[in-house]
Amino acid sequence: RLRWKYKAGESIGESSPAVAGGIVYIGDLEGTVHAVRAATGQRVWTFKTSGEVKASPVVADGRVIIGSYDGSVYGLDALTGKPAWTFKTEGQVHSSAAVVGGVAWIAGCDGHLRGIRVADGKQVAAVKTGSYAAASPALAGGRAYFATYDNEVLAVDWKAGRILWRHEHPQRKFPFISSAALFEGLVIVGGRDKILHALEAATGREKWSFLTQAR
Repeated sequence: RLRWKYKAGESIGESSPAVAGGIVYIGDLEGTVHAVRAATGQRVWTFKTSGEVKASPVVADGRVIIGSYDGSVYGLDALTGKPAWTFKTEGQVHSSAAVVGGVAWIAGCDGHLRGIRVADGKQVAAVKTGSYAAASPALAGGRAYFATYDNEVLAVDWKAGRILWRHEHPQRKFPFISSAALFEGLVIVGGRDKILHALEAATGREKWSFLTQAR
């Protein structure tokens, strides 16, 4: 049974909701971030960016971390929606953040993996990948694994500031939008080549693949 319904200002695209402290957070294609009470559907606050919001919000340490197609990553106060900080990248931000150790990691459309401190919005690391990325990174052991629009899956050692490996299918050249998942030493990611790929996290070599029926 429907409990409540909340009308956003514009269509909700690829942004998925995050729920924390009894509040639902989500972005829309008008560029607005919404905070809504999970129990009642009542608006708590909204924050307007200058571009579409396709990224999903991530809530960490009292901040709502979210990127916009205006090229910025925002750290919003989770209770009030007021921006605690704004970090300007060099391209659109489609990827959702992955947070570990108080740092939000974003693989951006500007060809960089960036680590942004949740507390103050300061960049603590940046690794140039040269690849347009819409997918979110998976993090483990000081490494980030993510796929790109350049038909690749990358492993990045963010502490050393270098790319460990790149994997590209030898025959099928298709972009990746899906975010990676980690399981027992494997990086698992789906591509627009209609294949689910399982790569060895240590080397990037393909362990197995599974052909699906659509991208």
